[in-house]
Amino acid sequence: MKSPQRLVAIFILAVSLSTVGPVQGAAANTHELPFGATAPASLAAAAASPCPTLIAGKPYKSGSYAKSTWSYCNPSDNYYVTATLQDLRWFGWESLDSETQYAAKGTYHSGLLSASCSGFGTRTYRTTVEVWYAAVGTVMEKTSTQVRWSC
Repeated sequence: MKSPQRLVAIFILAVSLSTVGPVQGAAANTHELPFGATAPASLAAAAASPCPTLIAGKPYKSGSYAKSTWSYCNPSDNYYVTATLQDLRWFGWESLDSETQYAAKGTYHSGLLSASCSGFGTRTYRTTVEVWYAAVGTVMEKTSTQVRWSC
């Protein structure tokens, strides 16, 4: 079991990601939670949303990069979680950056997706997060709000 100080640190990280955005250069993290604990994405979510929580952050522009955050709290079975930053092309959605993590029971996962958008012109971006299990397929998915900008 983690100390109360560690759980507070995890909560602060989740709140900071949802309210002010990620720290530049942040890497994907995995944090263990006690069984039944939640990893809220905001102060409101702390009171309202029990685990599982699946968040696909709204993409944002940072210099000549398209970036987005994601998170997942897994309360039950062992799943995989795949997060993808996409842009809309004439042929459909194209993956710019993607990561897959194994989500063991009782764990919290988060990450930062980032891809250069230099020279792309004006495009539409979104983030998708999918929770899946090989024998079953997709069990949960979330897509962010679409945003459009010129890089």
